[in-house]
Amino acid sequence: MVYRAVIPGTPIGKGRPRFGRGRTFTPMKTAAWEKAAAWAIRQAIPVSGLDCPMALTIDAYFPRPKAHSKRRRQRLEVQAVTPDADNIAKAVCDALEKSGAITNDSRICYLNVRKWYPPEGEEPRVVVELSPLTGE
Repeated sequence: MVYRAVIPGTPIGKGRPRFGRGRTFTPMKTAAWEKAAAWAIRQAIPVSGLDCPMALTIDAYFPRPKAHSKRRRQRLEVQAVTPDADNIAKAVCDALEKSGAITNDSRICYLNVRKWYPPEGEEPRVVVELSPLTGE
């Protein structure tokens, strides 16, 4: 069984933790994105509390720069700028936990993150595919 969720909007990488007044906190931009992502995941994935080895595939589609030529804007392209793929994965894993879809992100045994510029006319988004590795 493959569970699929689409998180609308520009992908955000996990921000560096901030320190203040004796505590650590996540930057507001990251926290807001994770909250919106958790809501989108909760709407798309009907199960909760998955606690088995999991495979996670993340496709992050970023807004295309205005400087790209018309010919270049019409095709799907791999994107190789910030945020880093590992920071995108951290933010998505935290959103999966907050949504209740998985009990702990340590259960993810296989991770694939791809960053793209979508063809012209497509919106930025993050597509998350989660599947148990137990043959379910």
